[in-house]
Amino acid sequence: MTHPIVIGITGNPGSGKDTLADILQRHFSERGLSAESIAPGDLVREYVREHHLGDPSDRETLRRAAQQVREAHGANFWLQHAIDKAAHADILLYPGMRHGTELELARKYHGIIVAIDAPQKLRYEWVRKRNRPGDDISFEQFTAQEEAERHSATHQVDLLMRAAHVRVENIGTLEQLNTIGDEIASHFPDHLATRYNAEKR
Repeated sequence: MTHPIVIGITGNPGSGKDTLADILQRHFSERGLSAESIAPGDLVREYVREHHLGDPSDRETLRRAAQQVREAHGANFWLQHAIDKAAHADILLYPGMRHGTELELARKYHGIIVAIDAPQKLRYEWVRKRNRPGDDISFEQFTAQEEAERHSATHQVDLLMRAAHVRVENIGTLEQLNTIGDEIASHFPDHLATRYNAEKR
């Protein structure tokens, strides 16, 4: 059975993970590589709906379900599930990687970690604009949720961002992310120790 190369995309809430994954998917496709984007959050929401575990838009419900599945099936269950679903593709884009053990599994499949971030206030504004279920919260609630997740055993974004091969400082323009996506795809797999930020644009 073949397996895709894993590109785990990590970052704090609202930093642009899904947007970057979509852009990378397009640039890889333009280079003749099939890339599938599967977010762990979507897998967990699907699991919650299928098992009638509550409101799939509630962050605490999702966190609890994700942790219960990890405890029952192993810490890397969600990433392995995504790898299996994308077995036909050359590349798996995994926006929302947040668990430290997923780093080793990604490496097993010759993968890399891409970290994307932006100032907290800007990320909050983007979250409000995207208007997903659960996004209609105050800035105080947003910061409280982020702080709680930072101290959660299931949320190790800080660790992954430190270990990332590629770092992206999102300044909030699609033009910037498109240029970065083109550069990452162009140099893939020569991607180690690369940093893309606003100063290079």
